[in-house]
Amino acid sequence: MRVCAAIVLIAMLSAPASARKPSVAELFNEFGLFGVWAINCEGEPAIDNPRATLLRPPPSGPVIENDDTGPGTYVNHYTIVAARRLGEDTLSVKVIYRTGARHQQLQDQVWRVRDNEWRTLFNKPKGEPARVKDGIVVGSGSETPVLHRCEDTPVKRRAVRLGQTRRFPG
Repeated sequence: MRVCAAIVLIAMLSAPASARKPSVAELFNEFGLFGVWAINCEGEPAIDNPRATLLRPPPSGPVIENDDTGPGTYVNHYTIVAARRLGEDTLSVKVIYRTGARHQQLQDQVWRVRDNEWRTLFNKPKGEPARVKDGIVVGSGSETPVLHRCEDTPVKRRAVRLGQTRRFPG
């Protein structure tokens, strides 16, 4: 029995990297997602200018997304638990949205990432109807916003600092 287990382990470890499924962090790195994103990178975070910060995980930790919609609001906190490539510029992600100290919500999302732009195409919380379909917010009929990669700007530097100091719900 131990011999069989050892053979399987050796086969798994010697498999080419292309044969194994990439981690969430590896996929996010391939898509260039780590960093700060906003509709208007020069503007402050606000309801109409959300700022998303995707943080590289420590060696064994998860990828974290913090969405800031400005003063007077909580920073929305997401933990990315799974991701897979759907196409050249499309990524399927499973996230846990923390809605409070004791409440979490699992969501399936699909993102399009290309040319330093990121847009949500699909969002469906577990056990609820989809909130976004084909890039359209179901309740309002409006398109989801296109977020742009923010290069080094004073706003980006503040985003990193605030992401470390602003309170999360719960």
